[in-house]
Amino acid sequence: MVHLKLYSFSKKRNSTKVPSSSAGTAYTGVIVEPTSVLDPIVKLEGITAYNYNYVYIQEFSRYYFINDWHTENGFWFINLTIDVLASHKSTIGASTQYVERSASKVNEYIVDTMFPSSGQISGQVVELSDGFDSFIEDGIFVLNITGSSGATLGPYACDWTTFKNFVAEMTLKYDDDTFFGNIADGIRNSIWKPFDHIGSVIWFPYDYIDLTGITPLNRLYLGNIYIESSTTRPMSFYHLTAPSLWQSSTETLYKHPQAATYGKYMNLKPFTQYIYHDSIFGDIELDPLKMIDKTTVNVGKITDPSTGLQIVNLPDGQTRVAQVGVLIPMENNSLNIGGILTSVAGTVASAFTGGAASALAGSASILGAADSALQTTTSASQSGSTILCWSYITISCHFWNSVGHDAANLGRAYCQTGQINTFSGYLKCNKSHIEGGRLSSAEIDMIESLMDSGFYYE
Repeated sequence: MVHLKLYSFSKKRNSTKVPSSSAGTAYTGVIVEPTSVLDPIVKLEGITAYNYNYVYIQEFSRYYFINDWHTENGFWFINLTIDVLASHKSTIGASTQYVERSASKVNEYIVDTMFPSSGQISGQVVELSDGFDSFIEDGIFVLNITGSSGATLGPYACDWTTFKNFVAEMTLKYDDDTFFGNIADGIRNSIWKPFDHIGSVIWFPYDYIDLTGITPLNRLYLGNIYIESSTTRPMSFYHLTAPSLWQSSTETLYKHPQAATYGKYMNLKPFTQYIYHDSIFGDIELDPLKMIDKTTVNVGKITDPSTGLQIVNLPDGQTRVAQVGVLIPMENNSLNIGGILTSVAGTVASAFTGGAASALAGSASILGAADSALQTTTSASQSGSTILCWSYITISCHFWNSVGHDAANLGRAYCQTGQINTFSGYLKCNKSHIEGGRLSSAEIDMIESLMDSGFYYE
């Protein structure tokens, strides 16, 4: 004789769920021998057996699924199969296992490839222009003064109007007999070689140089002789005392729209791609792994006004170097503007009557063609790598959606050890190991197999 509780109970076959203690109908029955603890047959009398689908046998301390009922000579015979997960729930719950997937816990940084990505793509664009100066029509000129006894050495910035007037005034002063008297040109060259005092002239097509707060000077020394502003030729020179110029922009970084639901791994490849676009540095793919926890992105640029070189520091740690300043060649006391050699001994070239962009457009050192100005990669020329650029600096964010998610029944990536009773719902373990004095080896094998294939801790 055995004591039973019969239930009409709904549960998954791979679940530890057990009926409530108040549920069920008590009966007594007889075990049909020979019997098995795993698959017993019980004979009952005086009930309608097919109203039940689940059994607890008190003497075995185990729960069973009813596989089948049949009647014979007024008795009901029920064929049972042990529910090892419910029968040994406490032992399973107390064990510590390596959990690959879980419905209740997740490691958001693990790229979960169980669910495929679709061809559906969405995107956003981060504009980083606010922190960077925009294109100005005539740019900024930087004169690197060397060997001057009457002025502080170093770079001096000026606009196109000042630069035009500076070259014109320098030309006229060299030609001024009142200033030099009747000294022959050759002797004048030995007295004053203006370009000996100009290490380089660099044109910046962008307003990279912030002149705010710098007191303008109306006189620039070239050796012992100075060029000075006048009513007819106004000039303002700005002495740049900082060795480099820093600009930066910080903006909100767009994240994958499914990351909040599925995990931070959605912000990684193959679901997310970030492309930095800069008309100076070109298109640069950023590493999403190094930006996974960032909610904002910062791009910083350092410009050397003396050389025209610029370094960009990208939000994923990459750095790139480019030539943003256009070197204007000087040859034999001449300035090569727009391909026209403007001698300080001659008259001011007609190219000076237009804007800086038009005057410089013909120079081989400035790309040589207007359409080249819009290229996104740095172009090489006889004077180095240069670019004209006036597009926004952006980060394009591309997102591929993941499909088929069912965390409740397939879990999410966890891949850590943990005590089973700290989880809930679906789990999938790897190389489970169960120990218990009241478990047979067959039961252990069944439990471990179920845990490794996926089960519900309920």
